[in-house]
Amino acid sequence: FLIMKKSYLLTCIGIAMSLLGFSPTTHAQTYPYFCGFEDDAENAQWTLVNGSCANQWYIGTAAKHEGEKGLYVSNDGGATSGYDTYSTSTVYAYRTFEITEAGAYSFSFDCYVQGEGTPEYYVSDYAHAYLIPGDVTPQADNQSFWVTIPESYVSLTEDLVGQSGWETKAGFQNLDPGTYKLAFLWHNNDWSGSGAAMIDNVKIEKLTDEPNVSVATSLEF
Repeated sequence: FLIMKKSYLLTCIGIAMSLLGFSPTTHAQTYPYFCGFEDDAENAQWTLVNGSCANQWYIGTAAKHEGEKGLYVSNDGGATSGYDTYSTSTVYAYRTFEITEAGAYSFSFDCYVQGEGTPEYYVSDYAHAYLIPGDVTPQADNQSFWVTIPESYVSLTEDLVGQSGWETKAGFQNLDPGTYKLAFLWHNNDWSGSGAAMIDNVKIEKLTDEPNVSVATSLEF
């Protein structure tokens, strides 16, 4: 039933996009957008920046909220979701997309991230969602104990850590037309921790009204 629900939603969105004249390109997805990681062709449009890190992003069957597949961090080639707590890793998974109409947009996804730390005190192993300019490419790093985030990265969420189950997270941005990357960061140091990042049901939608929340800021390039 869950697989059918995700497939049905993806099909409906595709039909609506066709009727409205939206057509996805090879490297950029038009809105509205939904990815439950069930469609192999869509999955191929995600870029996984893993470098030579021990802990890497994968799209596979080992971790998901619904359906058969999800996006997750693994240290065994995607067979299971988890990470080597003694191998420092900074890795990204991102999807490039186009905004053709200025306005307020929502970004939401389901996630389950344990890692190490608590947002109130400190975080060492965690995930984070960012909006990145389309001409900027994030880099993997297996040396840095801490992550330095470029000023051009716009945070969509708080650090994701210490979750006891699946949660839905959402962020809002006022966007001008252009190309952007929706990116998920995973970082861990070389100390301890448990439970890596798992992501599913990614959505990008244009809002009819600008949200009256403090996180809604303008991103201009």
